[in-house]
Amino acid sequence: MQIDLHRELTSEAEKPLLPLVRQQPATPARAMVVAGLGRVLRELPEQAAYLVPLRVFIGMGWLRAAAEKYVDPNRHDGGALRDFLLQQADTGLPLPFYEPGFATIAAVAAPVGLVVMMTETMIGCAILLGAWTKPALLVAIGLNLNFMLAGQTNPSVFYILVELVLLSAGAGALLGVDGLLRRSRQQASPERRVRDHRRLQAVVGIALIIATAMLPFARTSAPAEVIHDPALVTSLLLLLLVAAGAGLRLARSAGSSDPA
Repeated sequence: MQIDLHRELTSEAEKPLLPLVRQQPATPARAMVVAGLGRVLRELPEQAAYLVPLRVFIGMGWLRAAAEKYVDPNRHDGGALRDFLLQQADTGLPLPFYEPGFATIAAVAAPVGLVVMMTETMIGCAILLGAWTKPALLVAIGLNLNFMLAGQTNPSVFYILVELVLLSAGAGALLGVDGLLRRSRQQASPERRVRDHRRLQAVVGIALIIATAMLPFARTSAPAEVIHDPALVTSLLLLLLVAAGAGLRLARSAGSSDPA
């Protein structure tokens, strides 16, 4: 089987691989190595390449959280989750409209805990590998929001900020499975761009409404305590999302009106 490894090298960044290409025989295994290394060298100069370590960090963070639960026997029977709910209720930090659901969750703590562990595992693997990254990040943000509404803002607020950055940048496309899948897709049609634009408008509008509705539940404005106020932190995050969405809309409008 004759394999032309030169076809795998398509840019100046891949020239360091030429000595490997010249080696004979050109086996399928070597072809896979060349293709993989070539992709790494080709994509590292991309502007968003700095997000890859951040993506790996967040993915490992979710896997660490899942592993911590797997090795704790108290997590398997729901005891740890019930203790967490009782502890949070005693602090008074959970939002008033969210705390009444604690009793329902505590009644099914064991299966809920198992679902959380499995979800964290799948989130971590997907983000780490850059596979179906956007759905994984959306689920991760939803899970972090639930932790925040329950009064546990740290470290969820920081995770959400990083996840929003990764989501907006399409971080899975670089050195991830999403990048391989994207190559086989055609450029987005005008109709799809219009749908994406309308979807962005809807997300920004909903975020603005929820952020405004959350403000009356804020308990403090003291600098030392605001990070522990779930209503204030959630509202701020949503307002940042609104600002980012508005900025993205302006950038797209400027790009579409550029005569060049």
